[in-house]
Amino acid sequence: MKVAAQMRDERVKRVYAFIKDLLHQGEMLNIVEIWESAFLVDKEEGTPSLLLPILCCQAAGGDEDQATAVAAAWFLLYLAARILDDIEDSDALQTPWSAMGTPQAINAATGLIFASQLALARLPRMGADRERALSLLEDFNHTTLRICAGQQADLTEGSHLCLERYFSIAGAKSGEFFALACRAGALLGTDEVAPYSEFGYNLGVLIQMCDDFEGIWNPQGHSDLAAGRRTLPVIYALTVAPPSVRDHLERLLVKATAERKAEEEARQIITELGAPHYLLIEAQIRRRRAEAALRSTGSSSPAHRQLIALLSERFRVPDDATKISPLSDSTQDQALALLGSFLSPFDHPGPAGSGLSICLDPTL
Repeated sequence: MKVAAQMRDERVKRVYAFIKDLLHQGEMLNIVEIWESAFLVDKEEGTPSLLLPILCCQAAGGDEDQATAVAAAWFLLYLAARILDDIEDSDALQTPWSAMGTPQAINAATGLIFASQLALARLPRMGADRERALSLLEDFNHTTLRICAGQQADLTEGSHLCLERYFSIAGAKSGEFFALACRAGALLGTDEVAPYSEFGYNLGVLIQMCDDFEGIWNPQGHSDLAAGRRTLPVIYALTVAPPSVRDHLERLLVKATAERKAEEEARQIITELGAPHYLLIEAQIRRRRAEAALRSTGSSSPAHRQLIALLSERFRVPDDATKISPLSDSTQDQALALLGSFLSPFDHPGPAGSGLSICLDPTL
């Protein structure tokens, strides 16, 4: 375990050193300060998600040095998206960039986007095939456009989502982002990147579900109910509720942004309607899809085993957990307890207190 942790830390240090060199060369010293204060790695737990491109590269037989550049590019793009998302959602009160004010934060995010491009531009100098480097650059940009489309849909449709539309938007925002991390890393070693992309996509959706769980039942600061966000538990509850209960819940959701009592009652109704049980089942489905995609590569490398372990250790739930009945208070408590252990934070490269710790909040 100590050897594995040491190797992980060395890889993290290389990514950080790459980014610092890139930002210092671009004379973006204020951005370096934001980055260093926001993204401290907990050396005691897990695998930071910024290592996903490196692990997928190694699993596919690629060059780890080149993967460092890809991991840096992905990480910089994530930070830019996170800053912009927090500004759009008015959810940046506890972040390092909140003290800068909105204009400077937007400017910093813009700089990080272009720094991400510069990271990818270094690949040919690191021995990468130019055509492959160009494919990666195009993939980053196309994926970013899909993420922006998902964010636009979330901003404009957020209060009118059905379950199908929710998963479409979650996939566009979080799923696509993690699919990019895994696919881009794997492309340095193989052209058969679809399984890695599928693994990352389902991991990303799992992460969004983690964030939704935390936002209702274990919030850091204001809950999603107090913020007026229609996340997966809320959408599910509104979908299955009888008309009279749905109308009552809708009224409570409006009041919850200003009244603590309404927030608590809304949370209780969402729980009683079986939302914890539903999230548990959906999360297990996504975890199994991610694992099946990864196993389909046929790889048996240490990096491949690390990726499997990431799912097994961080998103683990007993096989019979989905058989619990959502009909009583005790089984609802059981479902919440299982969810709390299954959808638990893991080392996502986000600021302390940002919700999930791989749960790239994403939520981009």
